[in-house]
Amino acid sequence: MIKGEVRQPFVSLNNVRLAEQALYQSLGALIVNVMALMPMLIAASLSILLSLRLALGKIFLLVFLANTVSTVHSQDGTASSQNAPVAEPEALAVALQQLSAIDPTAFASSGMEQEQLDALAVALELTPKGRHRFLIPRSFQNQKPSLERIAISKLFPSPDAAKEFQKTLVQIAEQNEQLAANAELQKNFPEAYRKRWQAAGIRSILSANTVSWSPVQALVGAKPTPRVLTNHAKTLWPAGSYSMSTTTHFEIVSQAGLKPTEELAELCEQSFAVWKQMFPEFWMPSGKSDSSYASERNERFTVALFRDKAAYIKALKSQYRNIAISTGFYDPNRKLAMFYWDGPKTASTVVHELVHQFFYESETFPIKMNSDEDSGFLFVEGIALYMESMSLRRCGGAWVVDVGGWDSPRFQSGRYRRLRENFWIPWEEFYACSGTDLRNKPDIAQWYSQAAGLTHLWMDGTKEMNRSFQVYLASIYRGQSDVSLLGKLADEVDLRKVYDTYLLRSASDSSRPYFATRNEAVLSQCKITSEQLLAWPIPFRNSKWLELSFTSVGDELFVDLTDSNQTAIEPPWNVTRLSLESSQVSDRSMKAIANMSTLEELDVSGCAITDAGVAALAENKTVRTLWLNDCPITDASLPTLQSMKGLTALHVSGSKISLQAWERFLTVRPGLKSKSSGP
Repeated sequence: MIKGEVRQPFVSLNNVRLAEQALYQSLGALIVNVMALMPMLIAASLSILLSLRLALGKIFLLVFLANTVSTVHSQDGTASSQNAPVAEPEALAVALQQLSAIDPTAFASSGMEQEQLDALAVALELTPKGRHRFLIPRSFQNQKPSLERIAISKLFPSPDAAKEFQKTLVQIAEQNEQLAANAELQKNFPEAYRKRWQAAGIRSILSANTVSWSPVQALVGAKPTPRVLTNHAKTLWPAGSYSMSTTTHFEIVSQAGLKPTEELAELCEQSFAVWKQMFPEFWMPSGKSDSSYASERNERFTVALFRDKAAYIKALKSQYRNIAISTGFYDPNRKLAMFYWDGPKTASTVVHELVHQFFYESETFPIKMNSDEDSGFLFVEGIALYMESMSLRRCGGAWVVDVGGWDSPRFQSGRYRRLRENFWIPWEEFYACSGTDLRNKPDIAQWYSQAAGLTHLWMDGTKEMNRSFQVYLASIYRGQSDVSLLGKLADEVDLRKVYDTYLLRSASDSSRPYFATRNEAVLSQCKITSEQLLAWPIPFRNSKWLELSFTSVGDELFVDLTDSNQTAIEPPWNVTRLSLESSQVSDRSMKAIANMSTLEELDVSGCAITDAGVAALAENKTVRTLWLNDCPITDASLPTLQSMKGLTALHVSGSKISLQAWERFLTVRPGLKSKSSGP
């Protein structure tokens, strides 16, 4: 089991930051004294608040306490987020109080009102822990009231109450705009830029967006043109074989229909809006002195959309290796991103390749990297893998967008390989890897998984960790890769300790907001409880992958232990790939698990599963792979296992099944022999 908890080391960015380091050291004693006084300060503050009986009431106190606790506990290096603002809008507490007055039981659990109530709670947590959150308006093309806006209005007991909530949202937006103006006076344009985007997103939740701020206007949507009667220079498509759609920042040449072209265009602008907020140094001109934020690009990004997968492969297979296993590709030499559209399944690949395009085609940042020969290439891939986590959900007329977080889809394989397999590529070999080196690796997927994991560590860690990583990333793109910019985390021993601590603690230290694309969770060895899992948003009960091996979760996760019949909790879990190895689960859970209609792989190795527990699985028709290693089952379980016709792999090593009975079992089920392991 991976152990170890370390103090977060100071991260030195460059020579300039040495002065900052000295300053922090000189302030160390003062900080310790202040922290020692914190309990008295909190008590005194609470006393004042209670005596004044502020109108904001209980919600304001809860927010105050949460922020105080967050401040205290951010010392461990995992709590704070890079996009943490200087201040929060004062009206935010009022909005939270208005939401707290809504009775969620008054609405159907699967209805749009309930979904939008949850979306509002996510949207108004403006600076979540361990991830980055953005609010951006939805496309301006449809100005009619959306179904989501109508659903939000129905949450409130009267039209007047709904109008009051809308006024509060406007106040939050106005206060954000004032915070942005203050940041601009201080020449803190990256912070101001994020605040203005946030204000625009909040305004659009309940009203058609009328913001005149130029970056928001980029979301107006694509302007399609009929078939173009000239050859296209970058794709070499002949005249009349494609159409062209333009947005503020993109030229999309398409051989697909209008709908997929419009969907791709919207995703392109959304991705660029988020990327610009996360990486302002790569597009804001040095010496910037005004607050216009107008596009500094001299030409649009070029994106090609093929008719379908077959057309994509046919056109590119002779030019690019392994193109048949991809859904998109960016060629920096041609300055061209190429895709075929397969709906939401394609979105993560589109974001990945667009991120490469955004960095490589930066017009204000000198890109001199030789991707074939230069070291640090894995972090060029790592940041694209990280940005693949961009997850969207509707909140009225806005999109709530999360990037990063421990539950990021691309992060789960990295979590599994480290937590379950103890996989680690030596650090010096890892950061020295070039593009050519990587392409020649036989286990390239494992290298990608470590790149995704380490990038999540730096991007979602403390502000200092995030900043040091971005400075290091900039050195890679300049062709001057300098791993020492990572400070103490450039040392392998320190890095592994901090990374392992992050993997083990990040899930239990932060909430898990619902996004439909985040339906996998690897929590092996983590300090997670059944109560925490049951507190997740209900839609997570339907998951593709839930890895809970070597945790303390028990039968209470699946069944009502107060019921003598031990009925399944409501709503029940329905998982495709479920691992409970060496957890506290027993026979009592097996009936509820057997009733999972999508279950394909189940691992209960090392659990207190007996012949009775196996018998409960008899009715399941979907399990393909079953792990019962080190379970106290006997030969009596073999008839049940024999009847499970869907099984293609069975593992019973360390059980009490006799070798003779196992051999007889395989004569009846010979198809299991090659993929199974016996006693």
